[in-house]
Amino acid sequence: VFFGVKTYCLNWTLEEQLRYSFYIMKWIGLTGCMGCGKSTVAQILRQDHDLEVISADDVALEILKTDQELQDYISKNLNVSFDPDFSLYRSKISAKVFGNPEALKKYEQIFHPKVKQYVAGLKEKLSKKNDLAFYDIPLLFEKNMQSDFSAIIGVFADHDVQMARLKERNQWTDDQISERLKHQISNKTKMDQCDFIIFNNSSLDSLKTQIIDILAKLVSH
Repeated sequence: VFFGVKTYCLNWTLEEQLRYSFYIMKWIGLTGCMGCGKSTVAQILRQDHDLEVISADDVALEILKTDQELQDYISKNLNVSFDPDFSLYRSKISAKVFGNPEALKKYEQIFHPKVKQYVAGLKEKLSKKNDLAFYDIPLLFEKNMQSDFSAIIGVFADHDVQMARLKERNQWTDDQISERLKHQISNKTKMDQCDFIIFNNSSLDSLKTQIIDILAKLVSH
């Protein structure tokens, strides 16, 4: 490191370049519609490249588990009692707010500021020891968070592939899928706003190759 500028050798591996090529942490948004494989990309970043990825779903779950104010709001306003089975707890909450725009809006006004504050704390901790970190967040564009990130990676799949995955993974009907997708911006609109795009229609090897290519570009800029 010379005067705050990091240099790296051309024959270093991608992982070595990722570790040493930045001075200020790059905060990368990872997004995409449901069933497109965003979680798989996050897993590859963690396991294959030893990179930090914060999951919005994990953050939401942690807040649901620990925030008494939120639990009290849910009990009083949504008539959903706290349940230590968090999968069931979240399902009950979703059943109350999806399809009820007013209830959803009020819930998000309570919930999202808590998420934002929690993530800000995690980001600050990561910035002290990482040059690159990712935030895996499905509703990045819906929440107008584009300006929060150094770059945005979008993970997409053809509609038929997306629907088949959601039916198999979540055991949802077409109507249940449509109700949830209704609250998300279309793939095309999201693609237009992404800095990097991953297409997840085929093999795992293809997915991994695309990730390596994007990481190399992030290193070089």
